[in-house]
Amino acid sequence: MPAGERDRQAVENRLRAWRQPTAAGGRNTLLYWVGHGTADLLAHHDTPARIDDGADPRDIARAISSRKLHPDNDGSWAIVVLDACFSTSFARAVHRELFDDKHAGVRRYLLLATAAQGYAELGAFSRALERALHVIFPTQRAIGLSALGRELAGDLDGFFDDLTVDDHRDQLVSLRLKAASSVSAPLDQLAEVQAVIDQLPEDERRHFLPKATGAELGELAWYFHGRTLQRNQILNWLNAATNGALVVTGPAGPGKSALLGHVLLYTNSSLRDILFRHGHLTPLPPGTPCLNDPFDPVTHLAGLTPARVLHLVAHAAGLTDLATLVTDGQPPSDLTARLLTELRERPTQLTLLFDGLDEAEQPLVIVDQILRPLAALPTVRLIIGTRRSTREGPDHPTPDDTNEGSRRAEARE
Repeated sequence: MPAGERDRQAVENRLRAWRQPTAAGGRNTLLYWVGHGTADLLAHHDTPARIDDGADPRDIARAISSRKLHPDNDGSWAIVVLDACFSTSFARAVHRELFDDKHAGVRRYLLLATAAQGYAELGAFSRALERALHVIFPTQRAIGLSALGRELAGDLDGFFDDLTVDDHRDQLVSLRLKAASSVSAPLDQLAEVQAVIDQLPEDERRHFLPKATGAELGELAWYFHGRTLQRNQILNWLNAATNGALVVTGPAGPGKSALLGHVLLYTNSSLRDILFRHGHLTPLPPGTPCLNDPFDPVTHLAGLTPARVLHLVAHAAGLTDLATLVTDGQPPSDLTARLLTELRERPTQLTLLFDGLDEAEQPLVIVDQILRPLAALPTVRLIIGTRRSTREGPDHPTPDDTNEGSRRAEARE
């Protein structure tokens, strides 16, 4: 429906259609609400800037109750996802409504909220769901709704109500796996690969590997295509460079993270070897160098502060005393000089892989006060994935600048 027509009447019509059994034939269903909200209202098109009109918890609870209590929907489950600002408080209000006597008997629903006490991040739910399906439950033919809800709520720091679902009965079932079981990887292969993946650090497991794979739910496959020239350039740089920085850049969406994840697949010796052995990863062309486990920390920088980045670098270098001194209240410049002195005297090489620099807190400070000085050291190498400008966004997909002016101004401040 066009955005300008998503008013209160459209919301009521949509909820009314959803709760009728004829709309979904009494089958399992997902209701997904995305938009602005407060602790007690979900906004629609006609809602004013100061949200004082919209769908309230009673509207959502009434829709869930009407659908679940209809006899034609008996035997089906429902997932309701509220992807809006302050949706945790809103979901708790829906939860309280559903346990009122007038909704007695409402069962088999999972209620999820994506934002704790603050603002929702558009796309966070999609990423959390992708991680759950491809990383946490990649080999399971059926996922209990409670287990799925617990994983998503933990990832998003949101709310979930699973009191009326039973994981042995209420399951998300992979029809693709059921239909393709004859050609899927044997379960012993799946278990062997999963055992290796489970041992990987969290950022590798949750960010880089899902980006590197193009598999459908439950498939053991690594379908990254193209970019072989860029992949081989990165591998050659790793083999030849003793210090400096290699930056993988470009606008949102062209596959920077997927490329870095693919490089990680080929350089993580335990994962690479098992994927080679079972035929799930294509060997590199003859003569292409491939180091074994070159990276010290592999980090997704989204949301990280300069102090946190400094802590991660110090910890990766084995400078635990320095790492414990780093706090968010302390300017990174106060400890960067000591870190650089320690690393300058460090005989062994330190190789850092960072992705999502543009999504970090104060990315220009991180570049000027931490990453650029690190890259100048004789034994430190960095590979960095980032957009070209912090001003890039949906309304400005290709800004002309690369923050050079902002970097100088921020450095002076």
